[in-house]
Amino acid sequence: RLNPLTFLNPDDIESITVLKDASAAALYGSDASNGVILITTKKGAKGKLNVNASASYGIAQTINEIKFLNTPQWLELARETAFNSGQNPATAGDDTFDTDWRSLVRRTARNADVDLSISGSTQKGLRYRVSAGYNVLESLHQRNGLSSGTASGRIDWKINDKLSVNARLSYGQQRKDNLGSFGVFTFVPNISPYAEDGITFNQQGT
Repeated sequence: RLNPLTFLNPDDIESITVLKDASAAALYGSDASNGVILITTKKGAKGKLNVNASASYGIAQTINEIKFLNTPQWLELARETAFNSGQNPATAGDDTFDTDWRSLVRRTARNADVDLSISGSTQKGLRYRVSAGYNVLESLHQRNGLSSGTASGRIDWKINDKLSVNARLSYGQQRKDNLGSFGVFTFVPNISPYAEDGITFNQQGT
């Protein structure tokens, strides 16, 4: 489930007003019992053509990670546990594989934000604004993140004291990846990351 506000480019927001209690109920009735948020978007700038562009980029990496046992360390404890429980230590498994599950699912996450807007007005009182934005927010785990793109256009034209035209067209597209890979933190290290076919990812953990 996605928040509908994510389809709105933050660069297009002029102001945010919060209505609550009687002020909200007076306008919107019982549907406003939890309050109402009013978002006003920007209009075209008065005067000559105005072009604004901004871009930012960043990365995220893990620090102070918890160290997990490798196969020799894990087998040593598993065999001691089996021996102390009166079981055969050989049932703990073999050392054919030494899989670092955390390294398989982690990555250096990228965060990028690009915005472009063009606005202005004409001598006949027509104000216009066109904007576009693209945002990428990745998680430290692969196949987890959100990317979105937005585009909008707005015109405000006061033809005379009695007639005005206001129009706004917007477009938004999102992609959300939410692969549940956090379970691999409980996988033992002495198993292959792939199933018997050598292609399918091993999701058994044992």
